[in-house]
Amino acid sequence: MRFIRMARTANSRHDSYRNLSLAFESLLHELHPHVRKGPNRQSEGVWFRTALALADKCVPVGQFAPDGEPDPIEWISEHFYGEFRSALMHAKEDAESRAESGTSRRSFR
Repeated sequence: MRFIRMARTANSRHDSYRNLSLAFESLLHELHPHVRKGPNRQSEGVWFRTALALADKCVPVGQFAPDGEPDPIEWISEHFYGEFRSALMHAKEDAESRAESGTSRRSFR
């Protein structure tokens, strides 16, 4: 998959994690396409939970939540989508990350 290759070859952790997140969402979209328009449209959060529940039938997703978590799908949705993904997709790469990757601000325009 394109996003996995991009994650492996990214120059910064920020880009690598962002592309891994996109790869995960792409896999979920293959199982349950996100309908954004029309009478059957879903918000991203609802779509993510629905797709994750379908994925759980193929691969138990509870293994990615803490042991004993009563609702692993909700936990993953809250922590991956709600915290990790939202923060990552709306983040600006800082000067320290650019220095680490050897890129300059100009390359982000």
